[in-house]
Amino acid sequence: MCALLHRVEHPTLTVDPLFYEDIKLHELAAEIKNLNSDKSPGDDGFTNCMIEAASPKFTKILHEVFSTLWVHKIQPAVWQMSLMQPIYKGAQW
Repeated sequence: MCALLHRVEHPTLTVDPLFYEDIKLHELAAEIKNLNSDKSPGDDGFTNCMIEAASPKFTKILHEVFSTLWVHKIQPAVWQMSLMQPIYKGAQW
C-alpha cells in the first residue's frame, strides 16, 4: 500500500525526446524551407524571405545560436514579448 501511495504522490512522467535532444542542423534547414514567405518582419526587420534566401553558412550560424540557447536553457527576454492585435473578420456562422 505504501509503494502505491508513493507512486500516486510522485508520478513518473515519461519524458519526450523533444525536451532533451539537441537541435539538428537538418531539422533547422527543413523548418526554414517551410517558412511562410508572406509573413511580416518582426522588430529585427528580418523577413522569412530573407532567411530562406540566406546561404548555408547563415543557417549554420543560426543553428549555433539556437543550439547554444538550448544547451544553456536560456531565452532572450525580447523573445517573450509580443504585440498581438486581433483582426475582426466578420461573423462566421
